[in-house]
Amino acid sequence: MRQSTTFCLLFVFMFTSLSAVAQYFSGSEIRIEKKGFNKENVKELYELNITYPIIHFPQSSINHQVNLGIQKVMSMAITDFTEKNTSQQYRKSDAGYSWLNLNYETYYKRGNVLSLKFIKSSYYSGLDKPKELFLTFNFDLRTGKLIKIEDIFKPDADFKQRLIYLIQDKEKECKFKKDHLLSNFCLEDENFIVTLDENTSQPETCEKEIRIAWDKIRDLVKQDGIASELIIQR
Repeated sequence: MRQSTTFCLLFVFMFTSLSAVAQYFSGSEIRIEKKGFNKENVKELYELNITYPIIHFPQSSINHQVNLGIQKVMSMAITDFTEKNTSQQYRKSDAGYSWLNLNYETYYKRGNVLSLKFIKSSYYSGLDKPKELFLTFNFDLRTGKLIKIEDIFKPDADFKQRLIYLIQDKEKECKFKKDHLLSNFCLEDENFIVTLDENTSQPETCEKEIRIAWDKIRDLVKQDGIASELIIQR
């Protein structure tokens, strides 16, 4: 439970860092530079493999503000991992190395939307298997703010119930934790994408991504929202 809460808190830090941005850019104007580093700690028996994006805005003073939020994701993930590596609750053996891999994917960078997914994979020596968690980051380039799910759908529409129904219909054999099911999502031209990990679904055979076509939920989408632009562009 603590690991889930910690990774969710990273989103809060990013939202705080980005919410004051008020300049306007399109996806084609933004450049994403991939950075990374590796570290081995022989004394504490762990390895870090970190890859992260640096987002460059043209002629903008907000680069530092935006990237500071992203660096908080990296920093807090590392701190959380190293603290747990010294705890017997997580590290069950001193016979081998623990490791943390932090990576990201650019899902969508077009028009007024930038959509990223962070992938946090961690393993503690002595455990049966690694743990993989996701954190999504959707950026509205019209307003300079992170996109919340409430920014996409009409406030008077019961969109959560419909989305959960569509997800369950696609994955009938999976058990979902409904309270967290819609916490991570990405946007693209044709689909609203829900990303799933072990904090939201069981068993492991469940799909990691559920794509819901905009055509199926068009009536739920705000007419002046960011998703309506994606539908119009199709």
